[in-house]
Amino acid sequence: MLKEFVIEAEIAPAYYVDLLEFILRYSDFKDARITYDRLVFTLEHPHGVINGDLRVGEKIRIIFTYPPGLEDKVEELYDDIFFLIQLFGEELRESTLYFAWVEGQDIIPEKPSSLTRRISKILFGSNLLVLFIIFLVINIILFILFGLYAVIIILLMQFSIVLLSDRLYSIMGEWRITPENPFCHILMYQLPGRDFKFFKEVCGDLLINIKREIYDKSLVLGEPPLASLAGTFSEGMVLSAHH
Repeated sequence: MLKEFVIEAEIAPAYYVDLLEFILRYSDFKDARITYDRLVFTLEHPHGVINGDLRVGEKIRIIFTYPPGLEDKVEELYDDIFFLIQLFGEELRESTLYFAWVEGQDIIPEKPSSLTRRISKILFGSNLLVLFIIFLVINIILFILFGLYAVIIILLMQFSIVLLSDRLYSIMGEWRITPENPFCHILMYQLPGRDFKFFKEVCGDLLINIKREIYDKSLVLGEPPLASLAGTFSEGMVLSAHH
């Protein structure tokens, strides 16, 4: 029997081998081999042998061939591989630097975390439970103070929030998108896992300082950060050697 699975994942080509090695490291495959973007393996089972062919690209494809009666084992194996891919992606995001800027504007470096920013993320983030609870408490207080007139006040308050929602998000945002400057560029630089662990364990906060230095050498001067990446990381490696 044959079964194919397709997984959506954003993995850069430079990390194909790392992903496959990560999967192989935490799996109990037999006769496994890696060839750049492909992992071929077998898994022995009392009722037969499962053959797998995992190929990494824009989409990750996994093809299993197995004898009848092992459908549940194949599903379980797929779940394990899917979990490992998600885990690898999470580790990759932890070692990723993000830069964003808008053409035609002064560069706005990332702001340090503050109480106001944390509150806004809690209120207007993906989880709106806190915002719902706050409005519920406000509604109760309004009903206690104004009785049935609170209904009019609540409706006016909600209507005002809807009308001013664009201004609220504009205040919360880091960059102002206008018809004259409609493009916001986002640069994502993924550090190899080994380098990230080195910076984190040996250099501590040096990675944050490197990101700030990249800003100072490129975005603050109105230039894209591409040219300064290599030089800054080279300096970071030299600095780390003195630690």
